Amino acid sequence: MEMPPAHTPKTCPICATQFGPKRQDAPDAMVRARERYRFKSLTYCKPACQGLAQRIDPQRRAKTRSGSSNTAKRLKPYQPCERCGETRRSQVHHKDRDYMNNELSNLERLCHWCHSKEHAPEIKARSARMWETRRARYGPGGHA
Repeated sequence: MEMPPAHTPKTCPICATQFGPKRQDAPDAMVRARERYRFKSLTYCKPACQGLAQRIDPQRRAKTRSGSSNTAKRLKPYQPCERCGETRRSQVHHKDRDYMNNELSNLERLCHWCHSKEHAPEIKARSARMWETRRARYGPGGHA
């Protein structure tokens, strides 16, 4: 049986280590095939190098809201609220309201209470729109 061609090793852009698919000596052909498939999508030699790359390049944009939030927390480490000095329930606020924009100049550490005050007008407007829709649908009480 002919073996598929060996993959050429890749070089990690962070630590310059050469790496290739792991477990190519495994007796199970499925394990070897799965590892070769996984290797195609790798850019970094280990998760630590991938994390370092994300911290080095703050312009790297996350693909999801939760991913962007985690990136913002990593870039703006835990510290007291920048407005009132409260140390509990610290959150990261995006000044321009674009949660995908994780530049340090756009991030601000706020406590839960200051963050709620900051977004109160948006929350009130959203709530008002919801109640208008409910009143239109169900009548003056807004209930079914």
